[in-house]
Amino acid sequence: MDRARLRLQETVMDLSRELIAYAIIGVVALIVIPWAIVAYRRRQRRRLRQRGIKRYGH
Repeated sequence: MDRARLRLQETVMDLSRELIAYAIIGVVALIVIPWAIVAYRRRQRRRLRQRGIKRYGH
């Protein structure tokens, strides 16, 4: 009985660690992906301006 309870506690702890890890990955992705999109568009506009295209997207 004691071994079964210990095994269950270990399983729950592993599951909670995994959930925490996925939550951290999700939060990082929510921050990084929009920032990367903005940085990419800014770089694209800068390159177009260097080629002489003043207005981008209008």
